[in-house]
Amino acid sequence: MEMVSRLRRKFIALGTAAVVLIVFVVLAALNLASFYDEGSRIEAVLSYITRHDGKLPEKRIVDEGFDYTPEFAFQTRYYWAKFSEDGALLAADASHIAAVTDEEAEVLAARLAHGASLRGNYEADGAYYAYLITKLEGGGSFVVVMDCTREMQMVWNGVRFSVLVGLLCVLLYIALVACFSRCLVAPFVRNLKSQRQFVTNASHELKTPIAIISANTEVLEITMGKNQWTETILKQVKRLSGLVNDMVALAKLEERVSEHFHPIDVNCAETAREVAASFELPAKEQGKRIVTEIEDGVHVLADQRIIYTLMNVLVDNAVKYADDGGDVQIALASGRRGRGMVFSVTNPYAAGEGIDYSRFFERFYREDASHNSEKAGYGIGLTIAAEIVSYLKGKLAVRYKDGAITFEAALK
Repeated sequence: MEMVSRLRRKFIALGTAAVVLIVFVVLAALNLASFYDEGSRIEAVLSYITRHDGKLPEKRIVDEGFDYTPEFAFQTRYYWAKFSEDGALLAADASHIAAVTDEEAEVLAARLAHGASLRGNYEADGAYYAYLITKLEGGGSFVVVMDCTREMQMVWNGVRFSVLVGLLCVLLYIALVACFSRCLVAPFVRNLKSQRQFVTNASHELKTPIAIISANTEVLEITMGKNQWTETILKQVKRLSGLVNDMVALAKLEERVSEHFHPIDVNCAETAREVAASFELPAKEQGKRIVTEIEDGVHVLADQRIIYTLMNVLVDNAVKYADDGGDVQIALASGRRGRGMVFSVTNPYAAGEGIDYSRFFERFYREDASHNSEKAGYGIGLTIAAEIVSYLKGKLAVRYKDGAITFEAALK
C-alpha cells in the first residue's frame, strides 16, 4: 500500500537523519578534542623551548604534564631567534631543522616578530609550522618556530578515518532499518486494515436503517402530506447517507489507487467541462453561477475516475459554500513547461478572513465548532481531494485573497 510505503520511507528518513545528527555531533566533538589536545601539546613544547633558551631535554623528564623522552629532542624539528628591542638580531639557531637555512630562519623569525600575533601557525612548501613569540624582560623578543607537519597529518588522518567510520555506521543503520522497518510498521498496517474493515462494515450496517427511515418518511409524506418534520428527517437522512458514502470512499481510496490504479492519458479539459456542466443546475438553483476558463490540450497520466473525483469534490465544495449570488470560477491550465495540470476553483467567501485554512483538509473539520450550520465549514470531501493529490504526488494548496477562497490542485 502506498501509505505504508510512504510511512516506511519517512520512518527510515527520520531515523537516518537522527543517526546522522548523532554521528556528526560525536565525531565533531572527538575531532575538535583531538585538535585541541594536539594544539595544547604543540604550545607546551614551544613554551618549554622558550623557557630553556632554545633547547629540549636530552633525558626523560615530565614538564607541565608532558612526557619528554630522550629521543624527543632528535625527533622535533624547530628553529629560534632572539631580537633586541629595536629589532636587531641577537642570536639564532636553525641546526634542529633541515627544511630552513640559517638565513631563511632569520628572515622568517624577523617577519613573525614584527607581526601582530604572539602565537599562531603558517604553511610553507607543504609543511605546517607553529610559532610562539615571547617578550623578553629587558626588551626584545624570542621567536620559536616548530615543524608540526607530522602531528597535523596524524590529526587529519584521524579525521578522515572517523568520517569513513561514521559513513559506514550510517549505511549499516540504513540497511538494518530497511530490513526491519516492515516488522516495525506491521502493527500499524494491521490497525489500518482493521479500521478500514470496521468503517466498511459499519457503513453497510448503517445503510439499512437509513434506507428504512427514508422509505417510512416518504410513506408518511404520501399518506399524511409533507410537513416540516418529514422534510427535516429526509434532509438529515440524505446528509447522513452522504457522510456514510464519503467515509466508505475515503476508506477504500488508497486500496483503489494502489491496487486498481491503471494510469492512462486523461484529457483533463474534457473532464473539467463535464464536471462544470454537472454543477450548472445546482448552482443556478442556489442563485450562483459557474464560470469556466479551461485550456484545451491539458493531459495527465492518471486514472480518469480519480481525476473526475478530484475535480468533482473541489467544485462541489465551492458551489456548496460560495456566498449567495457569487460566481464559482473553474480554471484549468497546463503546468510548468506544458506538463501536467493546474486545476483551481475559486468562490467568494466573505467570512474567510483570519481562518486557518490548513485545517480544512482534516477529517470532519468544521470551521464552526458547533457543527450546526449548513455552511459551517468544509466536510470530508476536502480530505478525499487531499488524499487523491497525495497519491498522485501532486500539491493541493488553498489561499484567501480579496474576499475569495481558492483551492488549487497541481499534478505533474
